[in-house]
Amino acid sequence: TDSNGYRAMPRERGTKPGYEPISEPAAGNYYPITAFASIASDTTALGVAVDRPCGAASLTDGAVEVMVHRRLQFDDSLGVGEALAEDECLPEEAGGDLVCRGLMVSGTHRVVLGSADGMPAAMRAAQRHNRHPPVALFAADTGSLDSEKASTSSTSSLAAHSERAEPAVPPLAYVASVELLEAPVVLRKRSSGGQIHALVRVSHMFGPGEDATHMTPVSVDLSNAVGYGQVTDMVEVTLSGNQALAEYDAKKLVWDTSCHSSSSGGDRQAIRHDDKGTEVELHPGDIRAFEVTIEVSDNIEALR
Repeated sequence: TDSNGYRAMPRERGTKPGYEPISEPAAGNYYPITAFASIASDTTALGVAVDRPCGAASLTDGAVEVMVHRRLQFDDSLGVGEALAEDECLPEEAGGDLVCRGLMVSGTHRVVLGSADGMPAAMRAAQRHNRHPPVALFAADTGSLDSEKASTSSTSSLAAHSERAEPAVPPLAYVASVELLEAPVVLRKRSSGGQIHALVRVSHMFGPGEDATHMTPVSVDLSNAVGYGQVTDMVEVTLSGNQALAEYDAKKLVWDTSCHSSSSGGDRQAIRHDDKGTEVELHPGDIRAFEVTIEVSDNIEALR
């Protein structure tokens, strides 16, 4: 199963280190997931990618079950004092009697069947589709981004917007988020352009040891990943964006771990990133954040 959508955590039915013995065959083998769960034999694997936090388990060989919404008919004697049976009560017609039914939950689950070696990559691809589904945009013909091409058709106008806004990101990484650090509408028809500041988070799609084929560093050029304009300056910051990463590292306490050994057989070493200009390097498991200054192109109508 995944851990917060980033690390892939190995699970084994009936075994939970630190919690033996498992006295609940169902509850003791359920795990929280936010992205995917998969099972595998020596050659074949089955995976399910979800679009929201769920519970998942494999209670029998060859099966994966996902709990979207928990519902009980009787009190489980764990403190609530009533059955966990939420109902939605609505009138069948105006002024009619209320009819109560169980809550309805709709969503998208992607089921993947394939080879055991290829399942990690397939799950990450399905996760990406669930998190970033295609978005259809419709707009009136207001002209292209360039004033001298204002007479073009709406089709070419939308294509011009798409070409400018679509990020160019390598297949092993994705832009986790782009957060503008100014007012909701920072520019509106500024013919001379201007500068904006944004917090950009980028992430490697795979965790350490997850997939032998894709366990390679990847470089992301933030000047291409941010489609608003040209990146003129960037500073690496903490993931919350409240301080520069160099300042945070300088204030960290240094602990003496010489008398302890890690589970991997040695002390954890800091990863050295080979960044070049606006190109940043991501290793498996990396999530990095940057505060970037963007010189916005002329005639951008609005950024929200």
